[in-house]
Amino acid sequence: MPAINIQDTILQVLKGKAEPVKIFLMKGFQIQGTVLDFDTFVILLESEGKKQLIYKHAISTIQLPDDFSLKAATAAE
Repeated sequence: MPAINIQDTILQVLKGKAEPVKIFLMKGFQIQGTVLDFDTFVILLESEGKKQLIYKHAISTIQLPDDFSLKAATAAE
C-alpha cells in the first residue's frame, strides 16, 4: 500500500468540493471560506467574496465539514 500525503489529500478534496471550511490561525483569528488552491507553503481561500493567501505556518487547525471522510477521499484517488 503506497503512503499517502494526508494534508494534500484533504486539501485536494476540499478544493474539489468547494465546501466552506473554518481555518483557525495561530494568533486566534478564524477565517471561513472555500479552498481555491494550495501548494507546499500556502492555501488560497475565498472568504466573503475576497481571495486570501494564507501561509500554512500561520494555521493552527482546519475544521473540516461534518460529512468529510478521509476513507472516502482516499478511495476516490
